[in-house]
Amino acid sequence: MLRRSLQLLPEGYQFTYDKRLRYPALIRMTKDILFPLIESWKTPILYLVAEDGFKIFHHPSYEEGIKWLEPLSNVHLMEFPGPHHVHMTHVEPVSQAVIEFLELHQPEGPIKPKPFEFQGI
Repeated sequence: MLRRSLQLLPEGYQFTYDKRLRYPALIRMTKDILFPLIESWKTPILYLVAEDGFKIFHHPSYEEGIKWLEPLSNVHLMEFPGPHHVHMTHVEPVSQAVIEFLELHQPEGPIKPKPFEFQGI
């Protein structure tokens, strides 16, 4: 997916839009399938929500899903200011939250991230 989403320009690499991400899903999970599935997971789940993402539409299924997730002890719901792609627009706070979550739930102890070095495609 990364190869399809990058374009090399004279100024460097630029993210592009991959039209294949818009294809309809082959399988649509209903809440009757999805909720028990999530409930059966024992692993900690970090669920990041953007204030200006899907939340702003106040869709009943979204609201129902959030209300259902909140009491689950293994689900950690975090809300960030920003649009749907908050992980791309507010990188620092989102990445810090992810690192802290992983460190908290890492059986081997704190994570020591390696410096990122882009290797090209």
